[in-house]
Amino acid sequence: MPSRPTLSFLSHLPLIRSPPLTRTVKRCFTATHHRQTDRPPPPPSPSTSTSTTPTSKDLAQKLTASLANLTPTSLPEDYISDQDLQRLQSRFFPGDIYAPHDLSHAQQRSRRTRHSPRFDVCDLVGVNPVKEYKNFCMLSEYVTEMGRIKHSNETGLRPVNQRRMAKAIRRAIALGFMPATHKHPEYLMHMAERREGRGGGQGGGY
Repeated sequence: MPSRPTLSFLSHLPLIRSPPLTRTVKRCFTATHHRQTDRPPPPPSPSTSTSTTPTSKDLAQKLTASLANLTPTSLPEDYISDQDLQRLQSRFFPGDIYAPHDLSHAQQRSRRTRHSPRFDVCDLVGVNPVKEYKNFCMLSEYVTEMGRIKHSNETGLRPVNQRRMAKAIRRAIALGFMPATHKHPEYLMHMAERREGRGGGQGGGY
């Protein structure tokens, strides 16, 4: 039988030692530490961002300051723009009497300004507007040309009477006593007759 080869040469080979476990663990920890430091920085807090960005109040102040610089300051006192001439046009009807002073710009501007009544008409007369929903002539005084209910600044009514008047107007529109988009036709007809009969004293209204 052939003899088995001996393993005598193994004693002459150098032994390869495995690295210690502590070094590998330390390397892993250092790698994870570097990965954590590579993260992006956190976003800034809202307090710091609001301090740098301008607020709406600052923008409004800058806008008003820039507009103030654009307005003409060297205009004379009696300056009249084209828009004022288009708005302030007085209408005269047959029989009206007027003086040259009535054609001035200041007089026309004073006519255009609307003064609200100082007293509540419903309290002075002692009328409940809700019960007068059939009286379209009275309700038409508190409605604009397009059929919208006037504000209390124009009517001069107290909040309670203003709500009652609005309720009466809505009720009259719902029942068909009043149109919803304009004043009553009979009221407009009487107003036209009133304008035409100013000079001779004829004509009337409600």
